[in-house]
Amino acid sequence: MSAPAGSKTTGPEKLERELLARLGLDTSATPEDVSTAHQAVSAYLLAAPRSLRTWARAQAAGADEAYALLTDPAALARAVALVGAGARPAVRPGEPATP
Repeated sequence: MSAPAGSKTTGPEKLERELLARLGLDTSATPEDVSTAHQAVSAYLLAAPRSLRTWARAQAAGADEAYALLTDPAALARAVALVGAGARPAVRPGEPATP
């Protein structure tokens, strides 16, 4: 399935959208929305029943990471740079091994 025409996103926008989604937010969220959602998600996951604690811890770690990156523009920029660097193949078929 391909994205609709005109909806192509750049790395930073896509990452920010994914981080906001971890907190149940969309791109119109304010910094206050991010903080409130993080607190609510954390409280909800902290109260998970014993049988779901492993899953809840993993979800909480994702929410914590999202909150940390969304509230620190420098950290978000570093994360985007790392994601972008990892997305490129080191050697492209049919091309020299070194650029």
